[in-house]
Amino acid sequence: MGKFFLVCILVLHGALLAKGDIVCQDLVDEMACIEEKKVGNCYEHPWSAKCRKTCGRCDECYDASNMITCEDELEKGNCGDIEVAHACSETCATLSCNGTTKEMAHQHDMMR
Repeated sequence: MGKFFLVCILVLHGALLAKGDIVCQDLVDEMACIEEKKVGNCYEHPWSAKCRKTCGRCDECYDASNMITCEDELEKGNCGDIEVAHACSETCATLSCNGTTKEMAHQHDMMR
């Protein structure tokens, strides 16, 4: 039983390290994030997870959701989900928490 548990942990940990492909982005419309940033909501839930790109928080390692929620998502194996990865980057070791940060360009950046 002990070896099985250890193998499961190692497989799960390896899967988390593979999450480096998750790209930091806004999870809602960019204009909504711009508005939330203007009124100072970048550190408020849910915007701290949903607007990481616009708020300039892609290279910060933190859980935007409470720790119990993030621990539950980790145990369920949901860290590969884009929303969970953004809300629970510290617990899930995603985005900048795994040593790499990849950002998606905004539409207005690509039009320049």
